[in-house]
Amino acid sequence: MARALEAENLKTGFLKQQSVHLQQELQESQSKLMMTEQLIGIRTHALEAAKLDIKIGFLAQQNVHLRQELQSMLMMTEQLNGIRNEELASIVAAQVAVSMK
Repeated sequence: MARALEAENLKTGFLKQQSVHLQQELQESQSKLMMTEQLIGIRTHALEAAKLDIKIGFLAQQNVHLRQELQSMLMMTEQLNGIRNEELASIVAAQVAVSMK
């Protein structure tokens, strides 16, 4: 009977030891999982930041292009205004010449 009790105690000790070991493995796995989740979060933020950088770059290019177009339109408008001013000046000069006769 003493042997059976001793065998049972050995079994119980082994099971307790296994339980402690499994709890440690579980804690390590949970810790690794948390670190992995943090890394995924960091990488997700980095990807979002990269996407925003790309969008900002694209918008900056569009801004430059639109400024160039506006500058071109402004130059054309100034040229058209200059032509109209010359036409108006010649019309006024012709009217003055007619009225002086």
